[in-house]
Amino acid sequence: MVRSNSRKVNSPSIKMWARCVHRGGPQRTETFEEAENGTVFLDEIGEMVAVQPKLLGVLQEKTFQRVGSSRPMRANVRVIAVTNRSLADEVEQGRFRADLYYLLNSYHVQFYRCFEGGGRTSCY
Repeated sequence: MVRSNSRKVNSPSIKMWARCVHRGGPQRTETFEEAENGTVFLDEIGEMVAVQPKLLGVLQEKTFQRVGSSRPMRANVRVIAVTNRSLADEVEQGRFRADLYYLLNSYHVQFYRCFEGGGRTSCY
């Protein structure tokens, strides 16, 4: 819904999962290259421990470098990050970078867990 109601609706949208990051994802700078002028969707950002420093650099500097290249490239993307964890708690416990949390938390949307049972839907 966020993307479909934005100016970037016709721009690329690239999804990146935590499990991809664990399989060599820190070198996945092409994700930002593919999403130029579009959206990078980071699913389970709380699991992406290994790439936090690199992601912070991309978000702060708006540039990245391909592996083996000495030339920085511009990253003009919107980032949407989701997790089922409380990142505030993760920051407090030292498992998530505070500076990255504050960059990502510029617009926070809370979703509640829902389940169906007995013919009705309950959310908590």
